[in-house]
Amino acid sequence: MVMSIRLALSWSGVLFVTACLAAGQEKIVHVDLAYRAPGNGPAPDFSSYGTQVKMSDLPSQTPLPEGAARPARVGTVQIGPDEKSWMKILITVDSAHPSDLCRLYIDRNRNDNFADDGPAIIAKVTQNEKTKAWWSSYPGAELSIAYGAGIVEPYMVDFWAVRTAEIPPDIIRYSVRSWRSGRLTVDGIDALVAVMDSNNDAVFQAGDTWSVLAASERDATKRVLSHKGCRGG
Repeated sequence: MVMSIRLALSWSGVLFVTACLAAGQEKIVHVDLAYRAPGNGPAPDFSSYGTQVKMSDLPSQTPLPEGAARPARVGTVQIGPDEKSWMKILITVDSAHPSDLCRLYIDRNRNDNFADDGPAIIAKVTQNEKTKAWWSSYPGAELSIAYGAGIVEPYMVDFWAVRTAEIPPDIIRYSVRSWRSGRLTVDGIDALVAVMDSNNDAVFQAGDTWSVLAASERDATKRVLSHKGCRGG
């Protein structure tokens, strides 16, 4: 069985697809998709290219959250269907890492206050032995994206910043870690469907990466998430 996605994901969690059956017939079916993130089971064996977020110095009169220190830089992650879903982030050094942006604060409630969204995500700071660059990695940051009235979906990303000079960088990057998946049956054939965001914008469309595999295939739950079987468009 071969399937091709023809329509975009709706935010009721349904993916409409055109099922192209072996006899050449086509029918419209739908798949209920659920949020997935890395855990104990299979996860995609690839990731999208990192999206840059330009950072600028936090105004000197703006107070810092407890434990943070300057240099402190702020930027906007442009994700979701419109500007209402965009989210500001703050990255700072601290007393233990005066040169590295090791604290990440996410304005989860979008009220321009970084002190009321819970504790900072503390980076793992490592040096690349070959390039000597310092990496600050913030894995598994789960964001909430509003897609309309009463429709809020989780979305997980990894953030990272790279310092190649004495001063902290003015760019942070992120790449999506979560995906959507579900099952469907077409003419008695049970299949797995997975959809992965290709450009880190938290908007799933027909051009994003997707995969369909018969559930009876060997290692189907793993292979449906592999780059070897994924398609787009």
